[in-house]
Amino acid sequence: MQEIKKWIGELYAFGPRRAGSPIGHEVEDYVEEQFKLVGLGKVSRQSIPLTYWDCTGHSLQIDGKEISSSYIPFTEFTYQEGVSGEIVHLNPDDPAIHSLDLKRKVVLVDISFPMLKGKVLKLLALDLHDPDHSIPDGPIHEATWIRLNWELYEWAHKRGAIGFIGILKDQPGGHHSYYAPYGFKEGDRILDKPIPGLWASKFDRDQLLLHAREGKTASIVLTGSASPSQSANIIGQIKGESPETIIVASHHDSPFQNAVEDSSGMAVLFSLAKKLAKAGKPKRTIQFMATAGHFYGSIGTIEYIKQNRESLDDMVAEIHIEHIALEAKEENDQLVMTGQTEPAAIFTPYNRDCVRMVKDFLVAQDLIRTLVLGAHGPLGEFPPTDGGDFHLEGVPVFNYICNPVYLLVDDDDLSKIDWERLVPVRDGFYQLIEELNECDPAQLRKTQYPLKRALASIMTFLAQRKNKSRFRAD
Repeated sequence: MQEIKKWIGELYAFGPRRAGSPIGHEVEDYVEEQFKLVGLGKVSRQSIPLTYWDCTGHSLQIDGKEISSSYIPFTEFTYQEGVSGEIVHLNPDDPAIHSLDLKRKVVLVDISFPMLKGKVLKLLALDLHDPDHSIPDGPIHEATWIRLNWELYEWAHKRGAIGFIGILKDQPGGHHSYYAPYGFKEGDRILDKPIPGLWASKFDRDQLLLHAREGKTASIVLTGSASPSQSANIIGQIKGESPETIIVASHHDSPFQNAVEDSSGMAVLFSLAKKLAKAGKPKRTIQFMATAGHFYGSIGTIEYIKQNRESLDDMVAEIHIEHIALEAKEENDQLVMTGQTEPAAIFTPYNRDCVRMVKDFLVAQDLIRTLVLGAHGPLGEFPPTDGGDFHLEGVPVFNYICNPVYLLVDDDDLSKIDWERLVPVRDGFYQLIEELNECDPAQLRKTQYPLKRALASIMTFLAQRKNKSRFRAD
């Protein structure tokens, strides 16, 4: 445990570990060194070119009065004087929205998050470990990585808008320091955000809506630079008797200083690698990977798959470990820690052997408040992890993640980690890897649970149909 804490503290001390940044490069060096120290062989880098987007200043003023805000990553920079225009509130439920004149205007949009509901997740779950029934049937919390109404950004730009203000009206605690350049599968379009954008807090919502009704002028300043850079996947392995491979991964970048995201996952990765390296030569090769650019459209995972497509058939499974977190709830507009572990999910194929192996280690390690969900679930066609793209390629995945409400804002510090859960998570995945070393890979690729699979597909279709509103097509 002390070594895991040390790794978390060292990663946390770096500060924001953004892809392509100077600190990001230092972290890559650190990860490479740790992979060697824990006993991995063939440690290497897979370099990935990208654009380093760096904000140096931003502000939101209305009639000369400053409104607290944060920048929306990868949106277009302004000159020092910024851009100014009349504020127009876009209400997607208002039929008159299509007749609004948006030329040279600054648009104001409510950004919402869907609510995770325990009853629905349990209905879809292939299994779970919740012996004290502490996962509620009702609302759990907002899925803060899914931005509803974000499509209005592009829609407004096409109609001549020159600036965008997103009100994070569902963000628990009212934070506006929200860093989530993903949310839809943006891929190489992550830099395709052609007007400057800022986030505003829900606490300023009423004032901003009043300014829009009064036709006030908003001024947005967003300065910085976008320059060629690179990031890298850091890869190491424990060579096995067979070329068949089990991949174990987490991502090394983060939006802020972040302890949970993803210092916690990386530290468990180091510890798991060390334990497996000491165990001797495995039957199958175990490849460890710290992926680049989770907050750059998961570019590390995507590029790895592109460059290793010919070996996908030899991949027995891909394991991804992200976020070992404590739960927080909003009370009286403040975030309050509940003292409980954050509900977690392990996304697996719709396969009985996969589910059984997961349930076995959840019970053995007493990893409570954990749902076993199908990799294709109601929130999308792949898990909300940096390993999800492996699922799209047909590789069986075991992707562990929790998504506490503070994860994407500048409020994720060392007090948010569930320290007592770190070793059990590591040991659970050690047990899983032992089983994967002995299993028949062909069995893992068989699709079962037809009713659960069909229900998840229907819910995905309905959710996408609702959220891909009339503002996307044109």
